Amino acid sequence: MQKTNELKPKTPRLVTKWYELPEERRIEFTYSKYTIEDFWNWWSDKKSYWMEIRTIDWKFAKEMGVKLNIPYSHTGVFVSNYLDLKKSIAYSRFKQQNIWFGIQPRKYNYTKWGSKRLSGGDHFVDCIKFVFVDIDRKVKLKKAESEELEECDKIADIVINRFRESGFGKKYMKICSGNGIQLLFALDVPIDMPKVEIVPFTDHDGKKNYVYVENDEFDKVKSLLRESFGKHMIKYINRYCIENVINNVEIDKASFRVAQVGALPVTKNFKYGGYTWRGIVEMVGGKENTGLSDYILMFEDDIKNFKKNNMFTPSKKSISADKRLIKGRLEENKLVQFMLNTDMPRGMRNNYIWFQLKCLIRDCQVDLYSEEFRRLHKQLEVATGDRLTLNLPDIKYKFSENIVNSFCVQNLIPPIYPMWPEKVKKLDNKLENFEWGNIELVHAVETRMSGDSIIEDMKRCKNRLEEGSFENVDIVARFLKGCIKLYGEEASRFYVKYLFPKFFNYE
Repeated sequence: MQKTNELKPKTPRLVTKWYELPEERRIEFTYSKYTIEDFWNWWSDKKSYWMEIRTIDWKFAKEMGVKLNIPYSHTGVFVSNYLDLKKSIAYSRFKQQNIWFGIQPRKYNYTKWGSKRLSGGDHFVDCIKFVFVDIDRKVKLKKAESEELEECDKIADIVINRFRESGFGKKYMKICSGNGIQLLFALDVPIDMPKVEIVPFTDHDGKKNYVYVENDEFDKVKSLLRESFGKHMIKYINRYCIENVINNVEIDKASFRVAQVGALPVTKNFKYGGYTWRGIVEMVGGKENTGLSDYILMFEDDIKNFKKNNMFTPSKKSISADKRLIKGRLEENKLVQFMLNTDMPRGMRNNYIWFQLKCLIRDCQVDLYSEEFRRLHKQLEVATGDRLTLNLPDIKYKFSENIVNSFCVQNLIPPIYPMWPEKVKKLDNKLENFEWGNIELVHAVETRMSGDSIIEDMKRCKNRLEEGSFENVDIVARFLKGCIKLYGEEASRFYVKYLFPKFFNYE
């Protein structure tokens, strides 16, 4: 038989994708390619940037900061070299705590207490150094399966290819967050965050605090990724998912916040009753994404003016003088003073009080970008201890002094607006001198209260009153005994002072 030099075709070797591997093999064949030092050098360009290591619990942040002798704040700890990063990762794994890293470098700035330190808010961001894209599942009920990671990885590659087509895929990183994919694209020239003004003020307890007042330039840079570039990317990916029937993947809108954090490689993601490892899937470097910074800055013209989108409002003439917010005198407004000077319970105060003030801000056409309002907004956030969002209510929601008063009554705070202003006709119910010191609590059994609310109970009591009858005093006294038994004396004194006279004497 004659020999031939022809070779038989080889059977193609099936290459297993990283997300198809069991986690132990994935660590061995994919994640282990890159060390913590590799990650740090890629992120920092071997420069002395500060990286925030975000924690959930501020107590753990303090514990780790003290233990490792590194700076810390209520948001996390801060490292400026890979050795401190390595120690932070090891400590969090030992304590079984989730940690993340600040995508953009941080810097020292003033806190609300007047000290200068590192922290996690927007004005502690040093510069925009990366475009960050967080690709996640829509349905998150359990640990991601390989099919779900495959879909996320597919969308990640679509984004990467889009950057490459524009010449910006020369330095990027792909990270498995444990249950999704996160991408970082390095800017060729970091975009510095503009400085903000730090303003001192005295709070309602007489303590000296500080607030930072943003300006147009700061807002513009802060919004570059979120309001323009990010929206373009999300729209592009959403359209791709629809066209290719990918239903369980989305880009997290929070990706494009300037102070956003991401999954830190070589850490454990403690979730769903266990944990998964986070690791670097792909790291590309060595060359700059030349022109990416300029490309991002091109989107400045696309940023929509927040004020234009939210400022269609009724005429100022429809707002009474005691409720109006007046330019140059915003702080004098009654509701503003209430927020600045009242120690309010946390429950529902945003829905009751801040929402109502936002209605007035909208109706009075307050310039959200004015220095006066920026400063006031920060003072309100410090006074309340809350983040007060500026998404102004739709025009269908009207300011209601009754809602404000309702919050006050529920929390035994003197109402700041007249109670029941529509009640104008006085009844002759013989209750003109119904004050706490003048009430003779009768010996009869107290009125049984429903407990629905004090307002509902007062309605039932008023139905028993007869105009011109001196027995009304005894009826209300028995009602008061019931109030004391159900609500306590402190609340009952409050009701006598602020609710009973007008409710029982006016229609």
